[in-house]
Amino acid sequence: MSEKIIGYLLLGAGILIILLSGLNAYTILTKSSQPVNLLNLPALSLDLNQLLAGALPAEVRNQLPKSPASTTELFPASGLNFIVNLSLHLLLLGFFVSAGYKIAQLGVQLLRPINVQLKS
Repeated sequence: MSEKIIGYLLLGAGILIILLSGLNAYTILTKSSQPVNLLNLPALSLDLNQLLAGALPAEVRNQLPKSPASTTELFPASGLNFIVNLSLHLLLLGFFVSAGYKIAQLGVQLLRPINVQLKS
């Protein structure tokens, strides 16, 4: 009888984990809440002087200005961080859903009766 109680507890816990993970993913995707800030990456930028310097002769390459203003931002840091953190958050939620499934599966296996029929 105690395996039935443990089975129902495991089944309930697994279903609860799955539902809470799904609810969290829904609130993240509807932008009601923000994903966990795991990474803080710099913006993707490109130095135009270095890009052009490879195709130019050495005497022209030395005449290029050495200013830091020649860098161009390809993708802003805020957008890059949001995409990376959203992807990692959803990957983590997928892990929780998988763990909830395994817990619920153990509960179902404890609830299922074992019938053995022997031929005599």
